[in-house]
Amino acid sequence: MNELEDLREYIDELDDDLLELLSQRFDLVKRVKAVKTENGIGTLQQDRFEDILSRLTSESVEKGLDPEMVKEIWEVIHKYSLKVQES
Repeated sequence: MNELEDLREYIDELDDDLLELLSQRFDLVKRVKAVKTENGIGTLQQDRFEDILSRLTSESVEKGLDPEMVKEIWEVIHKYSLKVQES
């Protein structure tokens, strides 16, 4: 294999890992939904989401990532997490 193929193979493995982590995250979101329902807690916890965005965008800079990209990714994840909790 040449270097490009090796790099692409590694990216594919990381993509698979990301998918698995997303799956695990959404399993947890379903459990969060159950706990919130049992305790009469609303779906949207805006302060928590803002804290998460702040933490992750700060960490993204330390890791050499574009904080705006990270913010956009987590906004999409949060959007679908809310959909799961509201279903």
